Amino acid sequence: MWLVVVFALATVAIAGVRELLMAYQRVPAGLQYDGTHDFNIGKRHVMIETRSISLGNGDDGDAEIIVSSGGDSTKIASKFSDDNWRFVKPAYISWQDVDEHAGRDLLIWIPTFSATDPLKAAHYISSQDGKLHTLQVPLERPIPGD
Repeated sequence: MWLVVVFALATVAIAGVRELLMAYQRVPAGLQYDGTHDFNIGKRHVMIETRSISLGNGDDGDAEIIVSSGGDSTKIASKFSDDNWRFVKPAYISWQDVDEHAGRDLLIWIPTFSATDPLKAAHYISSQDGKLHTLQVPLERPIPGD
């Protein structure tokens, strides 16, 4: 009898940990201000490069996100802030199934510097074909840690 109870508790614990991990992956993680990040999405290799463009000695500025997948390269305009009061990365990523196909897709979140919707995900890389796609209705959420 105790084996049945232990097995049932273990099953519930594993399911709970899995759900926590899935929820954690939906929280956007910031990418470096300037860097290259490699991801395996489905069976494809994708590279996301962040470039911070700051004029003069400013701590805020424009940025661009370059997504390279399957020989295609796409630039997405962004902004960043790296001053004493606020640290906003040029891009954030999270994993979530948004295209209704099997597998998690990589969402790319861009800061909007708006009080009501600081991060917006208008683009994602599909786990089905490994290509960059645009969401019909962008997702919005606050910046993690704000």
